[in-house]
Amino acid sequence: MLSFLGARKRSGTTNPDGGSGGSHIVRKEARSASIGSGPSKSKGPYHLSKEVLDFDLGEGACPVNEMVKDTFIITNTTPTKVKFHFEPASMGHCKLLFEPSSGTIGAGNKNKGTKKVIAKLTLSNSEPVNFRVNLKITDKNNRTETLFLVVRTHTLHGMFGVDPSTLETVYDAGFDVPSILVEMKNYLLHQDAWQQEGIFRLAGEASDIKYLKQQMNKAKRLDVSTNPDINAIANLLKIWYRDLPTPILNELPAEAVCNSTDFQVCVDAYDTLKEPQRSLLGWLLDLMVDVCSQKSVNKMSEQNLAIVVAPNLYDPPGCDPMEGLVMSQKAVQFLHHLVLYEIERRAAAAAETHHHGAEDYGYDNAGEDYGQWQ
Repeated sequence: MLSFLGARKRSGTTNPDGGSGGSHIVRKEARSASIGSGPSKSKGPYHLSKEVLDFDLGEGACPVNEMVKDTFIITNTTPTKVKFHFEPASMGHCKLLFEPSSGTIGAGNKNKGTKKVIAKLTLSNSEPVNFRVNLKITDKNNRTETLFLVVRTHTLHGMFGVDPSTLETVYDAGFDVPSILVEMKNYLLHQDAWQQEGIFRLAGEASDIKYLKQQMNKAKRLDVSTNPDINAIANLLKIWYRDLPTPILNELPAEAVCNSTDFQVCVDAYDTLKEPQRSLLGWLLDLMVDVCSQKSVNKMSEQNLAIVVAPNLYDPPGCDPMEGLVMSQKAVQFLHHLVLYEIERRAAAAAETHHHGAEDYGYDNAGEDYGQWQ
């Protein structure tokens, strides 16, 4: 069984400005995390020497208005030459160029089946980037395959895309987590967001999300004076996890996600997470169970919520899109199992305390079938 950190929710009032009754604030020292950028694990005929471009910055911040470069190799193992090209993939504040951006790669059996590519990135502001580029490769029969290449940079400032151990934290729901997460959660609670149909599924306005993210990075807090849209805040909460230097589920052994059909494997894997990733995931699971408890109203069941949250916790390894799709589905199943386990754990804890029955949480026979709800 999992041993969760600290006690469960403490009593006290919450407010949309963040914080809860009895919260205490701490600051942790920075710790570095590694980014996977080794050889591609694609099993197809084409390979990339890197699956993540970090421009040799590691955990360092990407300079603004200054070009940074990274280099990788495309390998063709087929007996005939192929054509390749990169699909355009630039964001508003970044310019990304590949040299060459298209061309041919020789046949693999003639020791000419490689192509060196230089990636050039320029950012106009310090916002971190984390997106995928499509590399299209076409053989002589006009059959095209797509490889993925992740482009990722970080920032040393702000609230998004930074090492979470460098952020100011508060104690909430039994976990020490960055205060910005608790501020977003408390605002959603204040707005009765758990009662809103499609919460965490519906996307907010892109312009609102961009503005709010910039504001939080600058002010280091959530400004609720503008009464921001709840869907924008819910999406920003997911984006905070997506922008982490290393996605939480990527901190686990690959076989744990691969074996996600096994409930106990998922639970045991969670138990091996180190801090602060364990608290970050535990806090998120607690929030997800709260949301699911209102599924008769918000239509966000355990499965539905896992589907929209899991992609923000996991980057599939390798550049093969089909393999990536399979691993993404496994990540959804992995998270789904952990949500069901948290439901079961809550029901068991409630029964042991004798202060209230499992029905106070809205469960009926929660221990059966890993917490099916009434």
